[in-house]
Amino acid sequence: MNILVLLCAALLISGCSAIWQAGVYDSDTNGWTFEAPKAGLDFEGRYTYRCGDEEISVWSTVAKVRLVAMGPPIIPMFPFLFWMDLASTGQVSPDGKPIIDNRLTVRMAIKSANTTQDLAKPDVSVVLPATGQHLAFENRTDEISESTGKITKRTIRLIYPVEMKTTDRYSVEFRNILKSCGVPSLEFSKRIQTRYRPLGG
Repeated sequence: MNILVLLCAALLISGCSAIWQAGVYDSDTNGWTFEAPKAGLDFEGRYTYRCGDEEISVWSTVAKVRLVAMGPPIIPMFPFLFWMDLASTGQVSPDGKPIIDNRLTVRMAIKSANTTQDLAKPDVSVVLPATGQHLAFENRTDEISESTGKITKRTIRLIYPVEMKTTDRYSVEFRNILKSCGVPSLEFSKRIQTRYRPLGG
């Protein structure tokens, strides 16, 4: 990721334009409300399912990103042709070098009348259509919790034992997440998205 940071810094300093691409898992709504990514380099859209006072949001997952070209303010003309896999954790090997952990990560926020204890181990599985395999999450990170009356909100990232570089499609299934109703599944496909960024803005 250090190269990516340096390239971003160079763009900001030089005021050049750039074209970025990302491999993004996004979904048809299937009863969910979709909020498009903000302008700029944000590729993560948000899908929200509401049931009374309860709701769950799931963000698109970015598997990889690359700077396609950069250059003068109007026409980026200097090409960069390498993809960078995105790491889900900051692990370091014994020799001190970072490990690229490209396992599938699903980011979500759950606002539910279920108890804090119930939401600590959410029943959220990833299904691979090629094999029909149901995967439970291996790890949970970035947890934030808050309670307001009977409603508890948790923001989490769930890491699954499958690599994004080898997975083009998956679906996410939810069981017993919201107390008042069931939550429909989301089917994600990896697609290439492109962003033009003028003048470092």
